[in-house]
Amino acid sequence: MKRYLKKSDKPGTGKSESVENRVYSRVVDTSRSMISVINRNYRYERVNRTFTRAHKIPSGKIIGKTPGDLWGREAFERNIKPNLDRCFSGKTVKYEASFDTPLSGKRFFEVSFRPVRTAKGKITHLIAETHDVTSLRSSQKATSELKKELRRMELDYEKRLLDARKLEALGVLAGGIAHDFNNILATVSGYTEMLLEDLPEESPSSHKARQILNAVGRARSLTEQILTFSRQGKQKKEVTSVGKILKESIEFVRAGTPPQVIIRTEIISGEVNVMADPAQLFRIFLNLMTNALQAMEGKAGTLSVGLAVVNGSELESELRKEKVAPRYALITFRDTGSGIDRAVMQKIFDPFFTTREIGKGTGLGLSVVHGTVSDMDGEIFVSSRKNKGTLFRLLLPVVINKIQ
Repeated sequence: MKRYLKKSDKPGTGKSESVENRVYSRVVDTSRSMISVINRNYRYERVNRTFTRAHKIPSGKIIGKTPGDLWGREAFERNIKPNLDRCFSGKTVKYEASFDTPLSGKRFFEVSFRPVRTAKGKITHLIAETHDVTSLRSSQKATSELKKELRRMELDYEKRLLDARKLEALGVLAGGIAHDFNNILATVSGYTEMLLEDLPEESPSSHKARQILNAVGRARSLTEQILTFSRQGKQKKEVTSVGKILKESIEFVRAGTPPQVIIRTEIISGEVNVMADPAQLFRIFLNLMTNALQAMEGKAGTLSVGLAVVNGSELESELRKEKVAPRYALITFRDTGSGIDRAVMQKIFDPFFTTREIGKGTGLGLSVVHGTVSDMDGEIFVSSRKNKGTLFRLLLPVVINKIQ
């Protein structure tokens, strides 16, 4: 080690450096770490090439300087000197620190100090090895952030899976009740019709019987929605033009839209087909547009309706399905209404949940929409900001060979 601390022999002095020392010097100089020798006065006596390249200073201008001259007085007093003193007391010291370098700006380093003793055991110098771990730190940070994102996605997936199972269980229960209720309604309807046949047309009781039949009709409509939600209703799926149904529903809604509300459309040309029950698809569009108009509460606003086709590969991270369709019809409904509270947002697809007054809504509209869309292997997403409006996005698998 004494030979290592000694200055290099100069040519022409009659002395020759041993092969061992030349090899040792070559290893030190080619090391990827910054290696230096520091004396008891905290001054550099030798540095390797990696050290000089990092500081963009030739070794001749580094020798004799202190770490504080190179790394800054504050860093020296706060971090470097206390660790140097520990090393000079006989301990091997390892720690991490960040420094500003002229070549690369702020970098992170892993530093180790090892004491150098004479034959009598006196510590006269130390060897400092400084290894740049900035890339490792960056990769660790990226890995940590990726793990957090994966965990967030995992929790989100678990929540969606739990919600799906809850809805499935509730759907089975609701479907069974709806079938039993329909049987009861059939009995009520049958006896009421027979009663009407026995009553004179002008009889007050005849009017009451017809009111019973009207109520039965409304009850049957409700059970149909429940069966649709439970996916037990009768749906005749066929190749259906999304654009055609969407335009029809827009014209239907436009007729009853307040004059202060503008309906804007951006529907791509060409045929975009999906496998669906046309009547159910019409009801989905009608329900979402009606909700959007109600959200604007009769005030001036805009309802924007759009239809586009997107590649399934662009939606893999969002859909999180084992099998993603090659293309999807993207149908959007954006309003400038009152928006939806975050607490309400988590419940809007729950059956029988409604924010409307008693008697003005069954709470089945969006749950039926969700059930119908799911039955078509599609997805529905909603985003909203309070007093800024709401956006519903429907994604339905496209029948590829029918796109023109």
